[in-house]
Amino acid sequence: MKTITQMLCLSMVVFLFACNYRDKNKSSGPDGWLKGDESQKFETIAKQLRGFDMAMVETGYRYQELYWAGKDENWEYASYQVEKTPVERQSPVRK
Repeated sequence: MKTITQMLCLSMVVFLFACNYRDKNKSSGPDGWLKGDESQKFETIAKQLRGFDMAMVETGYRYQELYWAGKDENWEYASYQVEKTPVERQSPVRK
């Protein structure tokens, strides 16, 4: 009985290590757009997310300026903000 228990425990340990193996250089994401090892993937994602925070700040600024231009009835400036706002939303998407 002791031998069977030891063999069962050894089999489970081997199975758990085998399940944990994964190819670290395998492409991830839809269409495999995220390539490289784990550190390269992390850097790519960090750069991608960094682009969104600045776009959101700039878009918020444009909408705030658009609001005040409308309140002041400065339609030329409001039109300028409307033209610039879509450009700010076009962040560099890697996919």
